[in-house]
Amino acid sequence: MSEIPAEVMLGMLRQVLVTYLGHLWYAMEDRAGALTMNQVWVDSWRHTGVALGPDVVKALNITEKDAAGAAKLVQAVKSVLGIECEIKEVSPKRSVVYVTRCPIYENIKGTDLEWELRCEYLVCIPFLSGLAQAINPNLTFTCAKTMRGGTDKEMQRYFAHAGDHCELVIELP
Repeated sequence: MSEIPAEVMLGMLRQVLVTYLGHLWYAMEDRAGALTMNQVWVDSWRHTGVALGPDVVKALNITEKDAAGAAKLVQAVKSVLGIECEIKEVSPKRSVVYVTRCPIYENIKGTDLEWELRCEYLVCIPFLSGLAQAINPNLTFTCAKTMRGGTDKEMQRYFAHAGDHCELVIELP
C-alpha cells in the first residue's frame, strides 16, 4: 500500500474540516436556534484560538509583540487552512491583510448560509484574535471589507463593504 503524499492529505483534511463545519452549523442551528448558535460558535472559535496560540506563535518563531507579528501569524495560519492571503500594510501599530481566496466562503456562497453566517465575525475574527492573544492581548481585529455581496441589490445594501476580498485590519492601540 502506498503512502498518501502530505499535500494530498492536507487537502483532504481541509475539505473534511470545511464540510464538517457546514453540517455542524446547520445541525446546531436547528437544535439551539440561530442566536444561541452564533454565540456558541464565536466562543468556541475564540477559545480554540487562545488554546492554540502559544504553541503556534512558538512554532512560527514570531517574536514581534505587535500588529506586524499578528499579520505574520494570520498569513501562516490561513495558509494552513487553504486560505490565500497577502499582507498589504504592515507596521507595529497597524497591519492589513487581504484574504483573496477562502474555502469556507466558497462552500457557503450561493446558499442560505451566505447571508446567515457572517464568517468574518463568527470564524475569522474570534479565532485569529484568540490566537493573537499569545502575541499581545491588546491587539484588535476588524473586518473592513468582505467577499460577500453577490448580485442581489437588496442584500448588497446591507453589505456595502463587499468586494473581491476580505480585508482584515489588525491594530494595537
